[in-house]
Amino acid sequence: MEPKRRAAYLASFGTFVQHSPFTYHVFVYRKSEFRDRASLGARMRRDLVEFLFDHIERLQGFDLVKIYYDDGQALVTRALHDGFEYALAREAVIYRDARPDGYRMLQVTDYACGVELAALRYDAHEENATDRLFFGTRRDFVKTFLRKLRKHLL
Repeated sequence: MEPKRRAAYLASFGTFVQHSPFTYHVFVYRKSEFRDRASLGARMRRDLVEFLFDHIERLQGFDLVKIYYDDGQALVTRALHDGFEYALAREAVIYRDARPDGYRMLQVTDYACGVELAALRYDAHEENATDRLFFGTRRDFVKTFLRKLRKHLL
């Protein structure tokens, strides 16, 4: 598919995301800042539990909390299970295997992660050719994508 058409699809999906009812939070980790995978995993779990306890009243307003994750990274999978099961009652959490073609909100999550990752690259002046092709300049990126997405930031 030609890049212009892909960029148009991205913009259309961005409009869908802008009007979707969701909130999100970003956790950013650089592997190079940790001595090993165990310390990175411990930090991820601690940050998740702290975040969950900071928002426990909101979470307790739901009968169930569904977690959709594709089990792509074992460290993330373990942190999610440990964090949610520690902060919430085990029977209040349901895990579902996620496939992007089956869940629109998973696609929204992928979009949010992609935009936030691009923001990190733009902030560090490490944007790549793909970022520039789809998002344009940093100014265009912030105006067209990042600012609209961050209205959903928790």
